[in-house]
Amino acid sequence: LRLLIEVLGAHIAAFVLMDDADRMWVRAAQGADGCPLLPDDVPVSRTVARRVIEGRVGVVLANPHHDAVMPASESIMDMPGGALMSVPMLVGNRVLGLLQVHRRRGGVDLDEDDIGLASTIAGLAGTALENKEMAIQRERDIEALRQSNATLEAKKRELQEAQARLLSAERLAAIGQLASGVAHDGRNALQAMAALSLLKSRYPFDDEVQLYVDLALDGQQMVVEMLEEILAFVRQTPREDSLAKISLAAVARSMVYLARMDPDLRGRSV
Repeated sequence: LRLLIEVLGAHIAAFVLMDDADRMWVRAAQGADGCPLLPDDVPVSRTVARRVIEGRVGVVLANPHHDAVMPASESIMDMPGGALMSVPMLVGNRVLGLLQVHRRRGGVDLDEDDIGLASTIAGLAGTALENKEMAIQRERDIEALRQSNATLEAKKRELQEAQARLLSAERLAAIGQLASGVAHDGRNALQAMAALSLLKSRYPFDDEVQLYVDLALDGQQMVVEMLEEILAFVRQTPREDSLAKISLAAVARSMVYLARMDPDLRGRSV
């Protein structure tokens, strides 16, 4: 913009962009003093812009208010006095907008060489703008890929955790089936020990037989309770613990009799 202002003796140079909805806005503008201008300080004629964009050629108006080629319109009448040059910003077959140059009255007339210079600068600016848009879109695509990768990683972890839970559940189910079978078979095998109660009735006065039978039946009951705990764990049914009074003397006496059954401890006194 500064180059155009210096070479053409212009007092305003601006890049005007246009979208697919025919909306126009000033992307950048500069005055003769080198300072940037606000968009509201740059008049843009929609009539001129439409002709430039549709024709894809630059136009030069020595006086927009009294031009025999350009039809009069409100947007043209709002333009300041002096010469106006407008060229399209072409990138391939795509028109991004236009480059507009205003010059006050009294200067040298603008000609085809000036249009060529402005068109070259407009093309470079259009290419730079498209490259910037591509860079911005690239960053957006990269960020979208990062988010997609993060989502995939999260889903992957969820799947791995679900697989681990499923494998654990399958293992527990297999252990449960095995424990259930062991408990069932164990309880059936212990039913045979019920015949020991017949010995108690057959030898009611034999204290040693009575003691050994009681010890065996107590052991049977302990094993049955252990099997019931295994079944309760497999079936996930809670069991209520209960406390009962026991005789320490009876326990000690039972241990002594059990020790006598050990061949290595026979004949020893305590």
